[in-house]
Amino acid sequence: MSEPSRIVRLLARSLWATRLVDRVYGKFNTLRSRLVLHWGTDSFHDAFNDLTYSGQPAYKPGAATFNSDLFPWESRLIDAHFPKPPATVLIGGAGGGREALALERRGYRIVAFEPAEPLAAALHRTRTGDNRSLEILVGRYQDLPLLTSPNGSRTSIDLRQRPRFDAAMMGWASFSHIRSDTERVEALRQMGALTNGPILVSYFSPMDERGTSSSPRESFAMQVGYFRQLSEEEIRAAIAQAGLEIVLLRHDDGWPCAVVRRA
Repeated sequence: MSEPSRIVRLLARSLWATRLVDRVYGKFNTLRSRLVLHWGTDSFHDAFNDLTYSGQPAYKPGAATFNSDLFPWESRLIDAHFPKPPATVLIGGAGGGREALALERRGYRIVAFEPAEPLAAALHRTRTGDNRSLEILVGRYQDLPLLTSPNGSRTSIDLRQRPRFDAAMMGWASFSHIRSDTERVEALRQMGALTNGPILVSYFSPMDERGTSSSPRESFAMQVGYFRQLSEEEIRAAIAQAGLEIVLLRHDDGWPCAVVRRA
């Protein structure tokens, strides 16, 4: 094997030198995140989260990168704990509809709500004909039980006026986008009040549980906006304060998630 030529060595050194760009960007990204977490208001975080998810093709039904399948761990938990189709399932933080479309294909009736109107509208457009098995609404967990339709009419829909749902999901890690302990507890309470059966909740957990428990573990990333990393103790406390009981909790095995229901 021949030795690299001088030109090849020069190219390699030039590429190696560009690591300075990575260091500078890393420091910029850290500073930007800290400033956003310190100065960002609730309305700013709501607007940014809506914008960043609406702007990614991975969340748009019909895009080449869109995934409309359940994750393996979601599929296992749904098979084990959810009632069989055609049960009615409430899905919050639905995004582009990955969970909603996957469960509809299984034969479930779905009511899904999403705060970002462009995503809700895109999911609404996937309905064909007089499709009564998939209903799309607009709203945040903080808006429950009052949501609106995505067709521009802003018609208010009170979910308390409907029969309780047979099961529910809080869309993938959407629980961690709720910004205060009080709002997280209230979101769980509202989902529980609307649901007779199991509720599947997933969330972000700290990478290292050995850190100080007094840390708020608040984070910001351009791809996902604000998110809160929750310890096992925090998730257990929120579930208990919401008046729900834990059917299953997996904090360290795969993706952190829980199956809960009304006590």
